[in-house]
This record gives sequence, structure tokens and C-alpha cells, in this order.
Amino acid sequence: MPEESCTSADMDQLAQAVAEGMDKLRWLTSLTQAWMRTVVGYNLPDDPTPELLAPIFGAIGAVTAIHILSPDILAKATEPWMVRLSPHQHHAVVVYEDPDIAARACVDLSDDKNWRTGLQVRAMAPPPGTK
Repeated sequence: MPEESCTSADMDQLAQAVAEGMDKLRWLTSLTQAWMRTVVGYNLPDDPTPELLAPIFGAIGAVTAIHILSPDILAKATEPWMVRLSPHQHHAVVVYEDPDIAARACVDLSDDKNWRTGLQVRAMAPPPGTK
């Protein structure tokens, strides 16, 4: 039986394929972690701004970013996670530094007694295909 040997070019090709696979794995891992650190808040005060919402969401833990989604943006949305949001009110997409803080924000900041008009905070749904 003939013995097969790998050339230097074969080894370089293999190394490149492994590196690309690791880059994709790192990217997917960081994307999943970002979704786990993100919450969506609704039933916000009138004319919300990131500066107005920072003390509310920051009371739970360190906030990395706050983005306001206006009804105008939501009316034009085509991304699946945005389509599920009500286009009749403002929403805040809040990114925390840690997934545990985001989970705690969902529990501690949601006004369960006043669910129609009180602040509601929900975890961002994971992207399709992730657990």
C-alpha cells in the first residue's frame, strides 16, 4: 500500500481552514454572548433618550449601550426580532456587561403589577439556530 505524505502546501491549507473555522466559532460565540447580554424595554417614559434611561437600567448593573427604537424605525423593520415589537411605541435595546445582570434586569425592572403601562423588560431572543 503506498504511503501518503502531506506537502507543505497541504499543511498550510489545513492550517488556514482551521484558522478560518476558529474565527467563525469565535464570531458566533461573541454574537451569542452579545444577545445574552441584551434586553428590550418597553412602556417607556414619553420621549425617551439614552440619557433619561441610563439611571433606570443602570440601577441593576453596568450598561454598555442603550439604543432607542422609535415607532418610525419599527414600522420599516424587516429583521425578525424587530418585527415582533409593537410599532406603536418606543423600545429601548439595552446591552449590559454581563448576561447575569441582563437576566436580573428582566426580573427586577419589570413592573408586573402594572403590566399595561409600567416598564417591561424582556430578554432579547437568541438568534435563530442558537441555543
